[in-house]
Amino acid sequence: MIQQINGKVSRILNTQEIAMNIGTAHGVTVGMYFDVIDANHQNITDPDTGEVLGYIDRPKVRVKVTHAQEKLSVATAPNVNGADTDILKDFTFISMATFGPIAMALMTPSLLATRKIWQKRSPAASIKIGDPVVQVLETSETDNEK
Repeated sequence: MIQQINGKVSRILNTQEIAMNIGTAHGVTVGMYFDVIDANHQNITDPDTGEVLGYIDRPKVRVKVTHAQEKLSVATAPNVNGADTDILKDFTFISMATFGPIAMALMTPSLLATRKIWQKRSPAASIKIGDPVVQVLETSETDNEK
């Protein structure tokens, strides 16, 4: 049975990368996937008794390890459909700041769709130092595109 690797976010390096407090000494290798978990898990209670039945951990974002050292690793939020989401975010901000609603009206449908993809990924912006990270034991290509 495979032991799931758990750690925490140690540092936010930039808008796409985080450093984690786990590395090769813990079994981390380049290419592994981890979910950054919302530290404020949601309790599920019985509506009749009020008893806490359990809780649900919600992932904020899935990241892929790109660099691993003995005691730390760096993971990146994969780009969506190969788009550089940081550039996209900057483009949307500059367009809105410079031209306002006119710029949005002139955006092609593909740019608007890509902008919506970025907005879906916005939970990545809420990652904090100390957030738990949990190894994803089973992944499929469709999971990685979320």
